[in-house]
Formats: sequence, structure tokens, C-alpha cells
Amino acid sequence: MEFSEEQNTQRFFGDGEYNLSYNGKEGEEAAKELKSEIEQDRLEAYEKYMPIGSIVSIDGEQKLMIIGYKSKNGDVESDYLACQFPFGIDMTHGAIAFNHEMIKKVYDLGYINAQGKYYRSQLSDQQKPEINGPRL
Repeated sequence: MEFSEEQNTQRFFGDGEYNLSYNGKEGEEAAKELKSEIEQDRLEAYEKYMPIGSIVSIDGEQKLMIIGYKSKNGDVESDYLACQFPFGIDMTHGAIAFNHEMIKKVYDLGYINAQGKYYRSQLSDQQKPEINGPRL
């Protein structure tokens, strides 16, 4: 089934009217609260344990994508496990372990949600992370 551009616009955007509701607030008040919460989440992510999918550099040039936490190689434990971006892990490109303080540049933060925040808080508390955090 094919749709015209006008039909697609209507299907995906409706009439263009919407009302934002967040935490019991409406409209601009809801938008301000949501924006504030998102900004706070982003600031906290820079402190320790950035979200999975974050793109960083530890040498100022090569981009790495965070794919895991608390990597252990023998007796050495690292904060992060990453792969080279955009290559990923393949026969030529392996995983790289590094610590938070080695990050020189952040290109992009990974996806932030309640479950990820909960998991990273478990890591920060030096506990064995529970995988049964909040469900979305």
C-alpha cells in the first residue's frame, strides 16, 4: 500500500496538535521539568560509568564505543570495555579496556533510561550489579 506525502504526514504527525503531560504537569511547565531531568541525567553520566553506546576517545583521536563495564583481565580490572567505532569487534578489531579517568573527549552519550541508571548506580556503589532493576 502506498501513501501520498500528505497521507504520510497525517499518519505520523496527526493534526500537529499535542499536549505534553509529565509528572502531573501540563504544557510548558511539563516541558521545563522534563528538560531539567534530562539535563541532570546527562551531567550525572559524565561523572562515572557512562551509558552503553557512548562514543569517547582516550587518546583524543580514535573513537571508542562503550559496550560493557568492569572488565577484568587477570588481576587488572577496568571501568569500561569498548570497541573501535565504527568497526565494532571483528577479526581485525578487538575489545579495548580502559578506566574512566582516561577519557579525553566525549563525542556522544549512549541511551539513558531508568534501568540503565539503576544498573550504573549499582556499579558506582561497588556492589555486584543486580540485573533485576526497574523494568520498562
